[in-house]
Amino acid sequence: MKYQFIIFIFIFFHCVFINTSFAEDSFDLADDQEIISERNSNTGLKETSRSIDHNGFSFSLFYHLPANPFNLQKLNGFEFNLQKNFSNSFFMIKFTRMNMLFNEVVETTNLYTITSPVQTTIEPYSSIGIGYGIRSHIFRDIFRANKSFETMSFSLSYDSLNEQVTGDIFNGLGFQIGLGLYKLLSSKIYYGLKADYHLSNLRRAPLNSLQTTSERSLTLSWLSLGINLSMYLE
Repeated sequence: MKYQFIIFIFIFFHCVFINTSFAEDSFDLADDQEIISERNSNTGLKETSRSIDHNGFSFSLFYHLPANPFNLQKLNGFEFNLQKNFSNSFFMIKFTRMNMLFNEVVETTNLYTITSPVQTTIEPYSSIGIGYGIRSHIFRDIFRANKSFETMSFSLSYDSLNEQVTGDIFNGLGFQIGLGLYKLLSSKIYYGLKADYHLSNLRRAPLNSLQTTSERSLTLSWLSLGINLSMYLE
């Protein structure tokens, strides 16, 4: 998993660099905005238009799957996302609820042996967080893909995992880095894909005063692919 993280971080910052370069070469931000128009079904006249880079709120629903298509049953769940959009960036509040195979996402722990039934248990995981992202048109400019855009985001979260065999409850902080590619269906709806790297460090309550932090901690990391459907609220 650490190699996936290194590759993902490299791609993320490479995209940020490319996006910055494109922005520096643009003389007029308005020229870089994609305008979506809708026609009245009765008159045939254009009535509304909206830019991808618009101000306002949007709501997103993601269905997350593992990046490895052969492990579909080992990780899945939903993410709800409320965004406040600006010209080329956004703030977001997100809530995630997933089910995941313990030994698929846990990187390090001193709590359970390799033969423990915990290793093969599907665990419920939940997370609430806030984040910031930027929006760009690199894919559109390179491939002439109209009505498309991409996002790069970073978020911090408070995470919880309820271990089903022992009843242990683990809580702690995490972060997510995301890369998304989207296409507008209309002036209010868009869909797409988002790849997320997740990392969390969780702890359960100490059993006694002698128990160290490492003896009650879990480090979780995984790469997921989210299928997205979003709607502008304004």
